[in-house]
Amino acid sequence: MSSAATANAAIPTRHLGGRGGRGNSRSWSPWQPKSADETVPILKFGTTNNWIDFKKKMSTAAKKKFGELGFIIDKEIYPTYPATDKSGYVTQNDPFGFEKARLIELEKERLKKVSKLEHDKIPLYAFIYSKLSRESDDELKRSKDYNKLHEKGDPSELWKALKKIHLVTTVSKNAAIVLQQAKMDYFNIRMGDLELFSWYNERFRNKLQAYEAAMPNGSAKESDASSGMYFLCPLSNNYRAYYSHRVNEINADPTKAPKSIQEVYEQASNWISIDTSSNPLTGGKGVSFSTGIAMVLNRRRQKRNPGGRKSELSGYPTSSDANALL
Repeated sequence: MSSAATANAAIPTRHLGGRGGRGNSRSWSPWQPKSADETVPILKFGTTNNWIDFKKKMSTAAKKKFGELGFIIDKEIYPTYPATDKSGYVTQNDPFGFEKARLIELEKERLKKVSKLEHDKIPLYAFIYSKLSRESDDELKRSKDYNKLHEKGDPSELWKALKKIHLVTTVSKNAAIVLQQAKMDYFNIRMGDLELFSWYNERFRNKLQAYEAAMPNGSAKESDASSGMYFLCPLSNNYRAYYSHRVNEINADPTKAPKSIQEVYEQASNWISIDTSSNPLTGGKGVSFSTGIAMVLNRRRQKRNPGGRKSELSGYPTSSDANALL
């Protein structure tokens, strides 16, 4: 038997079926990590578009495939590589030419980075474009600058165009309707009881960004204090103790109002509340103390295992669980 066959024979194979392993079985092979191409979902257009998830996965994949160029997904600007500073170089102070050689090498490295950046622009453009659904592609082609954009093949411009199309959950191009929908999405946002705080934070910031972008010529921007207060109000029941505390604090002293979204996010994430839900630590009785994320994880486990049967999902969430999901 060849060495390859011996290695394959050593890999365990199991069969998966229905409950308890019964039913139609299928062979199982070891898990293989997905490539960057496979991790990015197809971008959908319309009221149920997946822009938030698409952006997150595309950001990671673009950095993995194209290095520093991938940062345009988050920053929407290209990395810059300033010319090597030679202003302090004096020939008389470098009799053996060591400093000159060092400066030359630095400039070579810079030029390599610039060349790679320019070389990778078209492949990144193609990679992003390959992840568009037919509906997203059609909507992009309706943009007045599409021909110029596509001819140039600039990934940064493509990304900005896709962002403009998908931030607001409406297919209308009428400015008044887009603004109305963006305003509704922003002011009606609510945090789900089983939603992780990090997901809500990302959804909220996207809705705020869409609302501000829909304003005529960017004429109005939400202040940090206003957006912080709006961020606080729709928190789920898992954070009701924190919400009550902040509202009472603001009523007593208006200067205690949130100054930013980040302030609320950081405080609420670490706020310790009384959890009266049933959990193994209290034998199904009494209370325990936990953060909002811990209560979310516990409720998720209870939803998956409502009968209270022992399983790997029935344990109370640990700090490592929470940190992994934040």
